[in-house]
Amino acid sequence: MRVSESPVGRRVVIPGVVLAMLAGSSLAWAQAPVAPTETREAGSVAASAVDLARLHINTLANPYFEGRSPGSRGSGLALDYIESRFARIGLEPAFPRTAKAPDGGEAVTERASYRQPFRQGTMVTVGRQELSASGVALGAVAGTNVRALGMSSTGTVAGPLAFVGYSVDQGPEGYTSYPEGTDLTGRIAVVLRFEPMNDEGKSRWASGGGWTPRAGLDQKIAAAAAHGAAGVILVNPPGADDARVNRLEDAQGTATGQSVNVPVVQVSQEVGDKLLRAADPQGRSLLELRKTADESGGPIEMKLDVVATLATEVKREPVTAHNIAGVLPGRGTLADQYVVVGAHFDHLGLGYFGSGDREGRGKVHPGADDNASGTTGMLILAERFAEDYAALPADADARSIIFMGFDAEESGLNGSRHYVRNPIAPLEQHYLMLNLDMIGRLRNGVLEVHGTGTAEGLADFAKPYFAGSGLDIVEKPGGLGPSDHASFARANVPVLFFFTGLHREYHTSRDFPWLINPEGLAQVTDLVHAIGVAAATRTEPLPFASAGRMESPGNPERPRPGARADQGPRADATPPAPGAPPAPPAADQPVGPARVRVRFGIAPGDYSGSEKGVVVGDVYDGTSAADAGLKVGDRMIKWNGKAIDSVEAWMPMLGEHSPGDKVTITIMREGKEMTVECTLKARPQSGQ
Repeated sequence: MRVSESPVGRRVVIPGVVLAMLAGSSLAWAQAPVAPTETREAGSVAASAVDLARLHINTLANPYFEGRSPGSRGSGLALDYIESRFARIGLEPAFPRTAKAPDGGEAVTERASYRQPFRQGTMVTVGRQELSASGVALGAVAGTNVRALGMSSTGTVAGPLAFVGYSVDQGPEGYTSYPEGTDLTGRIAVVLRFEPMNDEGKSRWASGGGWTPRAGLDQKIAAAAAHGAAGVILVNPPGADDARVNRLEDAQGTATGQSVNVPVVQVSQEVGDKLLRAADPQGRSLLELRKTADESGGPIEMKLDVVATLATEVKREPVTAHNIAGVLPGRGTLADQYVVVGAHFDHLGLGYFGSGDREGRGKVHPGADDNASGTTGMLILAERFAEDYAALPADADARSIIFMGFDAEESGLNGSRHYVRNPIAPLEQHYLMLNLDMIGRLRNGVLEVHGTGTAEGLADFAKPYFAGSGLDIVEKPGGLGPSDHASFARANVPVLFFFTGLHREYHTSRDFPWLINPEGLAQVTDLVHAIGVAAATRTEPLPFASAGRMESPGNPERPRPGARADQGPRADATPPAPGAPPAPPAADQPVGPARVRVRFGIAPGDYSGSEKGVVVGDVYDGTSAADAGLKVGDRMIKWNGKAIDSVEAWMPMLGEHSPGDKVTITIMREGKEMTVECTLKARPQSGQ
């Protein structure tokens, strides 16, 4: 087989829409077609692989692809692009296609589609978002200074106002917006964002800056609705020391948390001020009422003759995500066994969940390294393996190879989990899974490879390829890292995960193509290719040994001391690993190590909000959740008797506890409701 040769005279074909998009792009690497280049000496990187790295990353991470969030237009473009490459290479479709039969039933054609669809949450769209008030010229303009929020219901309501301040049920030192007996029935609640502030506009309750969990939007809106409010108007408090104070949220960005059965809108400070001045018996301004709420909770009833009318139309439609895979058929006695070369192609879209930017919501997160780089490596390897297999002797034995792009990895490894539950062949026939996630930032030649302990003899098998790669390999035996290989390792499939390290652009809107090291990426694919070729033709079995323990990928490039929060992670903070649980979308309160004193010990399995509760995607050994007997697939629906609507709604509940607290958790397991008791443990000081 030809291990390091490059094709001669090969021209790169790109869909016309992508060519048109690239032609107007400022990204400097985009070139089409790519001219043939001369292969370097044996053991070096083929120049054509570098050209392909530039081409694929510039395409997938272009702003035109909108960050590739599942179900989005940009995700569809990415799927089209990957499928066009698979078809050009000559890979066979991996999945069945279902169509309506003439008799009205379903006709299933095996291996007819490159795509494997699965349900992934909901998409929120807004029709009406209107506000008016009797006798008051608000100047309210739908979508500009009045916006329906994602937790809103559809409806039209009218009623007098009640100012409920920060809408806090219970705060420090007896602070409450809702004294006993508070009844807002028939009234529309006006709610301030954030929480009581000092004269500098900073929280009175949070030490070290930021906001406490009581500032969360979900809790505020739910509290007002629970006290009978017919509708809710949210307004940013003037003077708050927060960059979001002059910004309105939108429906999609606030759709992942707790929904309520009343209309909910956010208005600008100008509109809120006009409304409150007209309705307040004393004619107080928004700022004056904010200062009142800083000192005492509420509520404050407004004039009965100022009647506000809210009208909202909020639609929630299911989102379909897609894995995409092509098969290179094997030969001879090994043809019914499979090697998987995988990479997730999705990313964070416009940053409505998981963004590491303080001001990231609404910005394109291009995801050049995470994970256009891994997808690029997978596409390069598909071409190389296709050439290798075309050159095989007719009587050769070789395993089939599945080249797969996983969707919805960022929201909980959902695509890879769906595949291992719905594989194209029994998992026992999956010989090895090679996962490429963030391979675009090779620095100082250091490459992490996880999973060497997942099969008997796997470390020894890979060792000579590591030694000959010219890279500084950091071996980690565990196969439960936070990326798609973990889904395979949990299903007893041996894995190797290739990763070039974290960086300050991880999960931000600054993960750009021009920061990629294309030569380093090509070096990594050379190594994966060498291992893959050997694995595809190796006659010895590769018995699964153990998924091992969770291992955190490294951070070879730490941000400089004193870096601003809006420029990346703190100098003393290690960024989360690829695929790690995202931060709460409504990031008024970053519930993280600085806020939460306990570690529960699960990785949520689905952030999409497609069903109520928190799905358990993983349980870590030695943690509170493991001691309580929670299992992968459980769905937590109540916490100490309080319903859990979503991951985001659950996080503040966890943040209220101290080590040693006992909680009762209601879960759904295999269709049956049951309760478990749990004693919460302290968060490790190491920050794991």
